[in-house]
Amino acid sequence: MNRATLAALFVCLAIPAAASAEESNPLARFHTHGGVAFAFAPGSPNAYGIGAVAEPVFSIFDQLRVGLRADGEVLVGLDIGGSNVYAGLHILAGALPKIEFDLLGGDIRPFVGFGAGVYTVVVLGGGTGGATAIAGTGFGVMPQLGINFGGFRIAAQYHAVLTGPGAAANAFALELSGTFFGI
Repeated sequence: MNRATLAALFVCLAIPAAASAEESNPLARFHTHGGVAFAFAPGSPNAYGIGAVAEPVFSIFDQLRVGLRADGEVLVGLDIGGSNVYAGLHILAGALPKIEFDLLGGDIRPFVGFGAGVYTVVVLGGGTGGATAIAGTGFGVMPQLGINFGGFRIAAQYHAVLTGPGAAANAFALELSGTFFGI
């Protein structure tokens, strides 16, 4: 056999073997999402802000993933009404185990997710009527709806802090993220 024939034979055998090894490699199931979140906290005043998200996940099977989510948002609000002025600052950071399920297979996958864990909250406010400060750690949940577009995702979630600072820290967020580590 000449060299060209041997090279062609090697390529024909190596590509399916590499694909098979990737499918059987448990490390191929790990990846990490990371991105930005735009947040809204209803209240008086309404607060708007930005945050960051990092989420390493493991695919149990094609449509089911589990992971650990770390995110944080900083929101500010301002209410100017006549002679009264009030400004607020909300800081919300969470660390929670999470599960996701794809509703459909394919390249574009709508999904639902749910996380529950620990939130650290700081809410500061001040104005012509005085100042307030709330800080603490509490248990919270995060339901999520989104769409995966291959390595990019858009997701909406609600952070509900159920204990500790409670409703003062609840916020909606729209996440734009991508897969930036994948084995």
